[in-house]
Amino acid sequence: MTSAAVVALLVAGLAAPGVPIGTASAAADTAVSNKQNFSTDVIYQIFTDRFYDGNASNNPSGSTFSSGCTNKRVYCGGDWQGITDKINANYFSDMGITALWISQPVENIYAAVTYSGVTNASYHGYWARDFKKTNPYYGSFTDLQNLIAAAHAKGIKIVIDFAPNHTSPAMETNTSFAENGKLYNNGSLLGGYTSDTNGYFHHNGGSDFSSLENGIYKNLYDLADIEQQNSTLDTYFKDAIKVWLDLGVDGIRVDAVKHMSMGWQKNWLASIYGYQPVFVFGEWFLGSAAADADNTKFANESGMSLLDFRFNAKVRNVFRDNSDTMYGLDSMISATGTDYAQVADQVTFIDNHDMERFKSSAVSDRRLEQALAFTLTSRGVPAIYYGTEQYMTGGTDPDNRGMMSSFSTTTTAFKVIKALAPLRKSNPAIAYGTTQQRWINNDVYVYERKFGNSVAVVAINRSASASASISGLITSLPAGTYSDALGGLLGGGSITAGSGGAVSTFTLAAGGAAVWQSTPAAATPTIGHVGPVMGKAGNTVTIDGRGFGATKGTVYFGTNAVTGSSIVSWEDTQIKAIVPSVTSGKYDVKVRTSGAVDSNAYNGFNILSGDQVSIRFIVQNATTSLGENVYLTGSVSELGNWTPRFGDRPDLQPDHRRLSELVLRCQRACEHGAAVQVPQEKRLCRHLGGRLEPYVHDAGQRHGDRDGELAVTSSGFERAKRNKNRRSGIIRFSYSICCLIFDWKAQAVSDRSFSRTISLASRTSARTRRRRSSIRHASPARRAGRRGAQVSDRRNDSSPAGETPSAWSCRPPDGRTARTAAPRRSGPSRKSARPARCMAHP
Repeated sequence: MTSAAVVALLVAGLAAPGVPIGTASAAADTAVSNKQNFSTDVIYQIFTDRFYDGNASNNPSGSTFSSGCTNKRVYCGGDWQGITDKINANYFSDMGITALWISQPVENIYAAVTYSGVTNASYHGYWARDFKKTNPYYGSFTDLQNLIAAAHAKGIKIVIDFAPNHTSPAMETNTSFAENGKLYNNGSLLGGYTSDTNGYFHHNGGSDFSSLENGIYKNLYDLADIEQQNSTLDTYFKDAIKVWLDLGVDGIRVDAVKHMSMGWQKNWLASIYGYQPVFVFGEWFLGSAAADADNTKFANESGMSLLDFRFNAKVRNVFRDNSDTMYGLDSMISATGTDYAQVADQVTFIDNHDMERFKSSAVSDRRLEQALAFTLTSRGVPAIYYGTEQYMTGGTDPDNRGMMSSFSTTTTAFKVIKALAPLRKSNPAIAYGTTQQRWINNDVYVYERKFGNSVAVVAINRSASASASISGLITSLPAGTYSDALGGLLGGGSITAGSGGAVSTFTLAAGGAAVWQSTPAAATPTIGHVGPVMGKAGNTVTIDGRGFGATKGTVYFGTNAVTGSSIVSWEDTQIKAIVPSVTSGKYDVKVRTSGAVDSNAYNGFNILSGDQVSIRFIVQNATTSLGENVYLTGSVSELGNWTPRFGDRPDLQPDHRRLSELVLRCQRACEHGAAVQVPQEKRLCRHLGGRLEPYVHDAGQRHGDRDGELAVTSSGFERAKRNKNRRSGIIRFSYSICCLIFDWKAQAVSDRSFSRTISLASRTSARTRRRRSSIRHASPARRAGRRGAQVSDRRNDSSPAGETPSAWSCRPPDGRTARTAAPRRSGPSRKSARPARCMAHP
């Protein structure tokens, strides 16, 4: 058969017997240079120290190294040279792998740590000491550059693990334990956990994981928990990630995102996407397939994707533990498809370094092979844990982190990956398509992936003893006969589809799995992926799909057209366009070809108003019950442009001149740590503090629950119950926050916005004008100082932990701090141990 005939068969999706399905030529969306989209890739997760020792000279000595890996809690010798050797030996290419996820590459502590008499070392890469230097036991910067170059030459992307949540184990009272969590900036010491006068760490003890906030502002076990909103560290982590981006890495996996403020992470991500956009996904550990509202919200609002633990848990339930049926698997696919706004960007997996390996003596090889087949053909970005293709077993940490057992290319699991991984590049239905159940019972699941005219139909029978007669199957396959893309590797055969996609009755063998596909040329433009999914005006966004044509057309963000030079490149499978300067918010993205044919709309692109700034609000004198929340409500998607509304009472409309002066008084008070006497503004201050309702969405929608899309954070013990007022949910606060946090435009959160707040006053005194000018033209550091600790550099407050500042108080003439009625309560009566504070240590 001629090569042209083979190509024709691949395009038609009708594979001839004996003709292997090879990797498709690299269209723009499938190329290794596409750092924003991993939908066409298969990731292989490597624990660097446990894969292959390519350079024995960089191994540690003494108690932190175990020759032969007899002690799995210390270094065993794997390094970047070893991974490079296997790249060059085509181990990954032969398996169809197109992305490698390696351990966090940064310098880790050198000290051994003893727990229960057992020596532990930082072989895993999660005990960082300097995020700007390499772990010498993995290799040098040159070694990593060589690895990246070798991978790119083979069409393989490199993803690094990154863990900005913490440094290393530390004890508040014992500086000799480990390395006391010390953090370095390219070799220069920033500080340690004990005597942390700069506020680089949280000092609230270890988390008991009782609430989301408890896990954010307390230590993860004994790891020194970093205060990312400290202005020094915010800059540090933005600079540190650039070190690795500049080396050419293609993606970032962020560790422990559940244990860091979403507001800070969104701000950090925005800086990455503005500098060098890459695919970013985070770890939000879930113990079951059940939906978690905070997990879903993070996936949809933070700007990064997540490891799909709901997928993981259900696949293990069905294929490994037999605790659920195929109906449960289908239900999970349906539910996550509804819950996750960009479900195709969530990273799917069957096991990893934090759980027992999928394979055990109680789990058959065929069950693992079927789980791999399901993962490789499902929505999302599949990730395979090293050694799975070699049927490696292992219980919990560290037994699930053994040395790579073999590099055989003849195992059935290896061959399953080899057959199915390339389909993500050759068939856009598998990379981008929707999922529809087509036939199901307890043991059999037949589902269809569809994108435009491209189709893939997958059938799996998990029963090890009973074959299944599949009748009445209706698909989207064109009429014809289709061979199994697995080549019968898992017991599948050919099927025949008639008109209307009806498939003739066939038998699916016990333990069988098969894939049938059709990939005709795209008839209409169809968007499959947009990435990154957020950005500010001027950023470049990549739009992937099929059928765009070769001539420039138009890209729409909502109704806003992007044309001409604002379209960086236009190819049939990929468009790069500049984000337009429009009002911040979420927009649908659509493509119109040069022939005036419109694509589908890709939902949820978040246009930011500008550089993101992480702010933490702390509310003073608000006692809360477990589960109660404070909501900041507004009419736009980001803090800083909110429109005031003082209700329907004209007598409560602010006197702009007085309010401007009031704001300035409060600022001076913040500078000197004093209260402000405002007898003339008693009524206004009472209104702002006692019945706070300037920030009401016209439709009553609330924004910014906890650290939501406003990039604002608050902790659980600093929450107050939202009043269930039908008009909008009025929130009642004490006077202590009325002066500056909630000034009449709520715009003191950024340099330019604060100036605009003052300039919008209807009348200003000469003194006020002079003050306004000094604020507007001062340096960022000076402006931050004028605004006081709450908005110091707009990121952190340097007040010592436990200290309640005396500023930010508006007092009526009698000197008593104004208070309002306590909010109504519901649910458990258990009170927080700490009162909420205004402006204390973040």
